[in-house]
Amino acid sequence: MAKIDDFFKIMVDHGASDLHLIAGQPPIMRINGELERVAGQGVLIHE
Repeated sequence: MAKIDDFFKIMVDHGASDLHLIAGQPPIMRINGELERVAGQGVLIHE
């Protein structure tokens, strides 16, 4: 799994305003008001 800093870099690169991280779900970003899954990332585990 990617580190949180990697997610922040992806957000900046895509112009995302929000990052949704929920165990058991894939990470999701809000881009231009739309929710989009973070490409290349699977379901997050609790750890």
